[in-house]
Amino acid sequence: MNRTHLIYLLIFSLALNGAAAATIAFHQLTGHVQAEGASFAQKPVADFLRENLGLTNEQTSRVLERIDRTKAQSIRLRDLMSLRRTEMVSLISTVPVDRTAVEAKISEINHIQGQLRVMAAGTIIGVTESLPPDARQKFGAYLRERGRLCDGCVPGPGKGLFQDPKPET
Repeated sequence: MNRTHLIYLLIFSLALNGAAAATIAFHQLTGHVQAEGASFAQKPVADFLRENLGLTNEQTSRVLERIDRTKAQSIRLRDLMSLRRTEMVSLISTVPVDRTAVEAKISEINHIQGQLRVMAAGTIIGVTESLPPDARQKFGAYLRERGRLCDGCVPGPGKGLFQDPKPET
């Protein structure tokens, strides 16, 4: 091999290594940003209120009390909705199918879901209004991210926007 070929080979090798290093760096940085965003929303509510919103322990307790007041009612409604769904499946699987009864059961389920949504919105509005003005926007971002994480949530006790994530094992 002559000297010119070796120089071209060296330049090509350097360019290839630089591209590989840039690709690795890019994937590590974007992966880190995505993981950081996910951890923000996976943080328990109490920790988020104290650490990210800078609320005092007293302010955090007031917010958590507001959330806890609706949890019992939310669990009761979710259990009722689950029961109504089971009843609907039983109606659908019975021959002959009573379409009127099935439609009535669907209406009951929709009514319960509506109650849950109104209750959740009321809780969120109440919590947001109780926060200092500078913390409201951060809290909204936190809720939006938690909502994305909970898109696959299914009805049942302990599910929902304010349910703290299970620790990873």
